Amino acid sequence: MESPEEQQTLIHEVRNKRVISQKKGQPTTTRIARYLKPIADNSNPPVPIPTGTPLLFEIFPHDILDWPTKVIFKGWNSPQSKWQQWVESLAEKHGSVWNQTGILDAIMGSVYEVQFNSDLLLGLAEFWCPETNTFVFPWGEAGLTLEDVAILGGLPVVGEGVGVSVSEELVGIVEEMERQREKILKRRAKKAAHYEWIKRFMEEEGGSEFEHAGFLSLWLSRFVFPSVTGEVIGRHVFPIAAALSKGKPVAIAPAVLGNLYKDLRELKEKAMDSATICVSAPFQLLQLWAFEHFPLISPTPISLHPGEPRIARWNKLNLEINQPLVRSALQLAENFKWRPYAADLEN
Repeated sequence: MESPEEQQTLIHEVRNKRVISQKKGQPTTTRIARYLKPIADNSNPPVPIPTGTPLLFEIFPHDILDWPTKVIFKGWNSPQSKWQQWVESLAEKHGSVWNQTGILDAIMGSVYEVQFNSDLLLGLAEFWCPETNTFVFPWGEAGLTLEDVAILGGLPVVGEGVGVSVSEELVGIVEEMERQREKILKRRAKKAAHYEWIKRFMEEEGGSEFEHAGFLSLWLSRFVFPSVTGEVIGRHVFPIAAALSKGKPVAIAPAVLGNLYKDLRELKEKAMDSATICVSAPFQLLQLWAFEHFPLISPTPISLHPGEPRIARWNKLNLEINQPLVRSALQLAENFKWRPYAADLEN
């Protein structure tokens, strides 16, 4: 267990806690538990839910089939045709580095495809409260947390912030990514598109010393920090890719969660006033969160094979549902699973 001095610098607190078995007749045990800070003080009364601004659920007619605003989810990207081949190839060389930086599950999970369902996402957005960054349902509050992003997205919670400082060790990698991006921009495509990037680093530069950083740049741009301008490689990911390629942990999960909060706020604030809203956060995570927590509006999951990330449970599963059904299901307290990750899974 960490010393008191070490605990002051950690984002979690360590305690000895009694654990009650879910199986009847099994004795309780005591084990070390870790809690993300800040930890609520149970002696204080709960913070009241803001009541000044109505939720979209309270504004929209409950029987409408479509939102009055067109929403474009720019951050919803599926794996490219050669992506799995590239992942498997580099996993043999750099899997230990991915594990060291906490991105192994996220990268291995990027080969799976979650079927897009706008009715489910927009139905959830109708209950979003920007003041608390939670969904306020008739039966209580719930929301996407760092735990969800870490488990469902496989993204690291700890490490340097995403505003990575470009040290002397990293500057050469970042400069090479910039040079390659400029070369692509000078082609007829005139933009550093994802398909151009995979062609450049997997086919033309495969096996080079910069292939790993190029791979991570594409992964970050396509699946972690997508751009609202579409499938292009953003320069903002180069320092992060360089750091990860050198085995330096980066706390990606908090930034991704913040982007989801920001885009949900934008949906809430612009749904009544804009003809079109473009959001770029990886909303696959929100749909996975809904699948895990609301069984009534989820497809039947696939059994996991040993070693597979949790996203594999939902690979290519279709869901036939409409917004009125989503609204009805979200209002049922008995349809919500508070601790889906504590349940036993078949594998």
